[in-house]
Amino acid sequence: RHDANGIFVVVPEMKVYIDKVTDKTIEFSYLSKCKDVTISNVEVTIEADGYKETKKIETEEYLWDNLIPNQNYTLTYCSNSK
Repeated sequence: RHDANGIFVVVPEMKVYIDKVTDKTIEFSYLSKCKDVTISNVEVTIEADGYKETKKIETEEYLWDNLIPNQNYTLTYCSNSK
């Protein structure tokens, strides 16, 4: 048989790094592990008990401030890659 019967899709990986955490701030950055990949439309959501906020992130480094001290936060993100 000489025709293809499958498709292979590669999705570039984006990695988020937590650079610094204080009582009221989280400083993070992101980058792609793939050369020549552009990451766009990055949205980050931070959640804790009674708190949830989503922001569109325009730069590769970001400082999220005005957080409530002594909370356990969950950070999730999504993006588009080219």
